[in-house]
Amino acid sequence: METKTIILDYLKQQNAPILRKDLADMFHISQRILRGLLTELRQNGFPIMSNDDGISYTENLDVIEATERRMRATGLSNLVNAGHLRDIAKKIRDRQQIKIGGVA
Repeated sequence: METKTIILDYLKQQNAPILRKDLADMFHISQRILRGLLTELRQNGFPIMSNDDGISYTENLDVIEATERRMRATGLSNLVNAGHLRDIAKKIRDRQQIKIGGVA
């Protein structure tokens, strides 16, 4: 199993964010490699959040949108990830509207 898949499974099981350094140490990878893996997961549509509290997986739209806004405000290097989060939020919002409408 790929490292990023193992990290994704781990984050899905956690109820709280984990610090980037602790997550990198747990999987015996550098923080730079971890950043790349997290970006890949976002590109593949997984809602991976990061903030001062750490890294987490969530489908909470408020958290996703707050993270997107913060990433857009912090500079060019975060614009790509912010764009992925915007797309993820749209998919989750669409899925929730389908459930509310009774279609799902």
